[in-house]
Amino acid sequence: MKMPIRLSSEMFSNGSEWNPDLPFAVFSRSGIKLSGSASIIGHGGTNAINANAVDLSWATSIDSNLAIGPGGNPDTVVNQSNFINGNVGLSIGNLPAPLDYPLPKFPEFPTGTNARKLNRISPTALPPWTIQVIATHTYRS
Repeated sequence: MKMPIRLSSEMFSNGSEWNPDLPFAVFSRSGIKLSGSASIIGHGGTNAINANAVDLSWATSIDSNLAIGPGGNPDTVVNQSNFINGNVGLSIGNLPAPLDYPLPKFPEFPTGTNARKLNRISPTALPPWTIQVIATHTYRS
């Protein structure tokens, strides 16, 4: 299921737009691990340069490019279990410099409520890639 989402100023408590330049469908500061048959449709990236920081099990895939941290060796940073076809559809390269994407300011959970645990699985689409957000949050008043 694909469901378009729109980011607007009403979503953030400070009333500002959050419109970062996001050239990656998935980006991580410390590494990426895909298991089962998970896939990234679009480019993936990480600042990581340590051995096996990107761990891709047999049936997983990144259909486009993968960028790893500056100076990282793709042969040691990326563990592609699918040694026949590879798990990365296009190329693996290095970022010119580490990247940082600050998060927007999210609204506070309503006060005066008991602790709540919210589990959310929400398939969303951000053209031209598809991501699945799986989040577990615990809020306490």
